[in-house]
Amino acid sequence: RSAGDVIRRLDQEMRGLYLPRGRKTRAAELLGQLQEPTSKLHEARDKAEEYSGLCQHEDDRLRLVRELAGKQDDLSRTVQWCKTLEELWPTWNELRSAQETLSQLETVDSFPADPDRRLAEAKGNCRAAEDRLAELRAARQTKSDRCAGVREQLDESLAAVSPEVEEHHTELRLHREHLTNLLAARQAVGRSERAMRETLRGLGPDWDRSRVEAFDTSLPRSQHVPQWKERLTAALTDSSQA
Repeated sequence: RSAGDVIRRLDQEMRGLYLPRGRKTRAAELLGQLQEPTSKLHEARDKAEEYSGLCQHEDDRLRLVRELAGKQDDLSRTVQWCKTLEELWPTWNELRSAQETLSQLETVDSFPADPDRRLAEAKGNCRAAEDRLAELRAARQTKSDRCAGVREQLDESLAAVSPEVEEHHTELRLHREHLTNLLAARQAVGRSERAMRETLRGLGPDWDRSRVEAFDTSLPRSQHVPQWKERLTAALTDSSQA
């Protein structure tokens, strides 16, 4: 064998050895590349399932919104119906009252011979009463306007004389207090005079108001009174013992 044959045989063996390994490597690469889209496919399927669930949830929410909107419309109609009843209630109540009043009236066998004239007369009286009422309202409004003007003038006048009024009010209060104190003083003087008369009667007939006023009430003189009392007491004691 030549060296070329040996080289070719070795090349064939080497190709035989490397060819399966190369195929496996290529297969591994292909499998790796296949796993990436497979994982992406799984992710897409998961997202598709989530999207389907979200769509189902959205459909449920939309259906609930439509149901609530229908209920809201029903409630709005009910509220409007109640408002209408509330507005019509006074009229209906007046109608019932009028019907009850009419049912309690006595039955009229026949109408008067001149109903048109009486109706025209009643309408004329109503119009006259309305005209009179309008006149009275106008007169009252005129009086109210005049009173408002007078009130404004009076407020201005009162603002000008308010200090004087306050001063006179204070003087009047002081005068009333003075009268009250004067009455109390007069009553006290009367009581003192009555007490003095009683005291003078107790002192004897020789004592009068002038003698009391002339009596010396200074301190030295007032000290003589106990001494006189002691002397009188001693004299009475001596006379009783004698």
